[in-house]
Amino acid sequence: QTNPQPQTSIKQTFENQITLLGFTAPATRDRLQLFWQAPKTPTGDYTAFVHVLDEQGRVVAQMDKTPGNSNYPTSQWKEGEVIFDEYALNAPNLASGTYTLQIGLYSPTTGKRLALEGNANGTVKTSIPSA
Repeated sequence: QTNPQPQTSIKQTFENQITLLGFTAPATRDRLQLFWQAPKTPTGDYTAFVHVLDEQGRVVAQMDKTPGNSNYPTSQWKEGEVIFDEYALNAPNLASGTYTLQIGLYSPTTGKRLALEGNANGTVKTSIPSA
């Protein structure tokens, strides 16, 4: 059995702890599958956020959750392990057009976002393929 691969590759690392390998968005655009990997065991338990913005920059869908599984927090991830993560976007009626995805990680206790290499605000921005 082969591991699924992300449809869109990103490969950005948050504070040398967790890498967002990429994502897959089905044609329905009602959910998103993220692919995470830990280059080393993360030092804390983090929450991921996904925001979908329309062409005017308004948030039209969002979800925050523990990446992967709430029973398996990020501080327990093993080095090199790939975690698949599904986000329901609750926006099945998005008109066709260009949407921007914002993806990041933060500490649920402090609210502080993990920085990205070369990006202090810690947000990966990419577009969803149009339907």
